[in-house]
Amino acid sequence: MIRSARWVFLILTGLMVAISTPVTAHDLGLAQVTVSSTSEGDIILRSKLSATLDAQSPVLPGTCTGVTTSMMAPDRLNQWLETRIQCQKENIGTILLPWQVDGVFLISQAAGHESKTRFVPAGPGGVSLDLSDLNFQERGTLGIASLYAQLGIKHILIGLDHLALLVCLVLLARGMLLVRLVTAFTIGHSITLCLAALQVVKVPVTPVEVLIVLSVAYLARDVWLGRSLDRNSTVLMGGIGLLHGLGFASVLSEIGLPKSDLLLALLSFNIGIEIGQLAFLTFVIVLSNLFGRVAPNYLVKLTPGAASFLTGSLAMYWTFERIAGFYV
Repeated sequence: MIRSARWVFLILTGLMVAISTPVTAHDLGLAQVTVSSTSEGDIILRSKLSATLDAQSPVLPGTCTGVTTSMMAPDRLNQWLETRIQCQKENIGTILLPWQVDGVFLISQAAGHESKTRFVPAGPGGVSLDLSDLNFQERGTLGIASLYAQLGIKHILIGLDHLALLVCLVLLARGMLLVRLVTAFTIGHSITLCLAALQVVKVPVTPVEVLIVLSVAYLARDVWLGRSLDRNSTVLMGGIGLLHGLGFASVLSEIGLPKSDLLLALLSFNIGIEIGQLAFLTFVIVLSNLFGRVAPNYLVKLTPGAASFLTGSLAMYWTFERIAGFYV
């Protein structure tokens, strides 16, 4: 039994090292590009990308020349680029953005027309933009709702700190108590997500990210000590939800919200988060029940401690990583 416990410890330590990647920005693999034109006929691209991306200059057609410069970003999570393009012909053809992203949100600000937004998926080598017609068609209502719901699902499933908190929550409560605490957490993060996304509340991103992972460490500590949550923990989970909602909003700010369908996109993104959260909770609960039935009893008893070691250690690693972000 002792030898098995040692092997579990070593495996979890190796797993912790393997997955302890930066999660500060919860990068969705997307960029935001605003395209406009000047009275002289120049085209200007203003791009907002994750700070972790290698933002190479756009590849232009042979009839065009351009200069790309870096702009001062309002936070450490993103980088801003401006590309000024001059073309010899009116039909400029296709511009390639050679970035490792899943796609870009392209915002047209053509003179004399209302700003429009559409999503352009990536292809081989990057994202291709045909800017011959700046007055492109927008996505319909269902298209916007579907897109932002998918982004919400993707965000919760790549947010390791949020998933770690849900694992701890499953280990600390079961049954209707778990439903009650998850509901409090959901209400909390829905409130701050909406307030921050609508810019009613503005808070610095980095301190919030630090507090988020500390909340994971706090719950992991309770699991390690063999504690459990009760009905009195409802306010606690609601407060933790408020913190995580601010984290969700910081990600949503990276991709932006369409002005014409702002509330629809915000609601769809939040629904996507809830779908991803419920799917992961269901997976953890089912896996836990199956493990409890087929695994030896001593391994079942070791599981909470092993899980709290993994999630707590990762949370402290992320804490120091994010605090270091203040000074880098």
